[in-house]
Amino acid sequence: MNPALPTRELRALTGLRFFAAALVVFYHFGAAVATRLPRAGQNIIHAGYSSVGLFFVLSGFVLAWNYSERAVTPTDFWKARFARIYPAYFLSLLLAAPFVLSDPRALKVGLGAVFVLPMVQAWTPWTASLWNPPAWSLSVEAFFYLTFPWLVARLTRVPDRSLLRLSLAAWGGSLAVAGVYLALHPGGSGWRLDSPTQDLVSLHAIKFLP
Repeated sequence: MNPALPTRELRALTGLRFFAAALVVFYHFGAAVATRLPRAGQNIIHAGYSSVGLFFVLSGFVLAWNYSERAVTPTDFWKARFARIYPAYFLSLLLAAPFVLSDPRALKVGLGAVFVLPMVQAWTPWTASLWNPPAWSLSVEAFFYLTFPWLVARLTRVPDRSLLRLSLAAWGGSLAVAGVYLALHPGGSGWRLDSPTQDLVSLHAIKFLP
């Protein structure tokens, strides 16, 4: 393994990232557009949050593509990820601070800083959207970055066929969790994040838990 290998750019993924990012934007800000679309188009926009999961997969793929043949220590990898992510993350918290302090729930949000600052807010349904709600995704990424050096060192030694079976099992397991939720709440209104139903906590756990 050569630590001096140059970073290999995957330009074919750029277009895919663009469409995924556009779906996330429309999901958050495209309500007016969605009402003028056919039902199929509305469903696509309402499912735009799923593009975040695609970003996680792409991020893991690119990291494996670039690091699986490098002799990089876990400490060096974590330092590089921290330098790339945390300064911008911390700046976003500072920019959001005035709005947080003016919120009637400021005390609750302030206590949530215990989870937000170390990037572990996505681990509980009650803290996932505190302070800077979109930052929950970086909390999830932080966990993936933490486990990546351990995973890549082991998975690169797994035969391709076994790796495919393992990937399908992991994917099926993640779908099973959401499937159980849908089975327990068929046709209910609890699937919406803004729903006042009592199962909002379990929904937050499914959507945000790493």
